[in-house]
Amino acid sequence: MLDRSDAFLAVLVLSIACGGDSSGVTTPPPPPGPPPPPPAAPVISLVSGDGQVGVAGTVASVPLTVLVTQAGSPLGQQAVVWQTSSGSLSPAQVNTSADGTASSTWTLGTTPGLQTANAFVGNTSGASLSFSGIGAVVANGTQVQVDMYTAGGSRNDPMAVIIHAGTTVTWVWRDGTHSVISNGTPSFTSGTSADTPHSYAFTFNTPGTYRYYCFEHGAPGTGMWGMVIVQ
Repeated sequence: MLDRSDAFLAVLVLSIACGGDSSGVTTPPPPPGPPPPPPAAPVISLVSGDGQVGVAGTVASVPLTVLVTQAGSPLGQQAVVWQTSSGSLSPAQVNTSADGTASSTWTLGTTPGLQTANAFVGNTSGASLSFSGIGAVVANGTQVQVDMYTAGGSRNDPMAVIIHAGTTVTWVWRDGTHSVISNGTPSFTSGTSADTPHSYAFTFNTPGTYRYYCFEHGAPGTGMWGMVIVQ
């Protein structure tokens, strides 16, 4: 039979064996790890439809198409919002397909010249992409006139004209100092800069697309430039 001292020792041994903590302090759990990084933002890129030239007020021949990706992979079922102040876009909103692409058909505005449209991921605060287009004027007859202005913004009016082979285009200086310099083949040029009043004429006999610019107010494809499309 155990005496009292032996019983106390037995209880102490049993307490230690069971992991008892005589201090009464509980060890806190380890702190949580850092939160996972947020998902990568969607990225929008061009597939097709930028830089088109069409008759003002008509449907552009190539739909505007974008690709939306996330962390380098196509992002499906992502809303894309389309907007333009030049004409209209249909649909105005569409979800991307499984391959991450979305498209909209652009009806160019009726005002000839440079036009723009935009695609946004999710809403108009999301990542965006801009498209440009040119609304051209169809000119009949053998004589066409393009007016050149400085007042109100340096420009050719119309900026782009569609003509038949054998048509003569005459550029007329309406104000300021201008020049007509082609950046293609066949080349054509009005020569040195001239002040108003002045004019320059060139006959286009070969079908093709001919770009030109005013040296004083532009450069190839920027500033005061224009286009003659011969059919």
